Amino acid sequence: MLFFIKLFFRYGAGPWLRSIVYSKRIFGDKSWQVMLPLMTYIGQKRAPLLQTELNIDVNDMSSLAKIQDWEDQLAGVKGEWVERGPKRAIKRERECPFSELLKSCPEFCTHLAYELERATFQTLNPTYRLEKLEALLSKGDSYCEFIHQID
Repeated sequence: MLFFIKLFFRYGAGPWLRSIVYSKRIFGDKSWQVMLPLMTYIGQKRAPLLQTELNIDVNDMSSLAKIQDWEDQLAGVKGEWVERGPKRAIKRERECPFSELLKSCPEFCTHLAYELERATFQTLNPTYRLEKLEALLSKGDSYCEFIHQID
């Protein structure tokens, strides 16, 4: 499955994102009713594979953070961890190849990317929380900020 995720990021992410933007224009918020459960499903299914592949300690947020590094590397996203500890990690992503496209649909980030992250991390550690995505390149901010926490 990870092989197919890598292929998707390399060749299919752009067309898929354009189709989501188009779907949002046509169907409005109803489009999320279909896509949110899909993100939950993908997150839950990929979580144990990523745990094994990336050698993740599910009780250490700094180790869980390897998932976001893996995704960013595949998607061509550039950023840095401004905090990375055993219970909390904060990443600021300053470059995203999709940010201009998603300015017309920042809900992709606030709804779909959020749900994919939440489902993935929470599958591995049920105490995981992802704060609401406030700062986003797709909203015109200078970075996207992900605040991850576990108890």
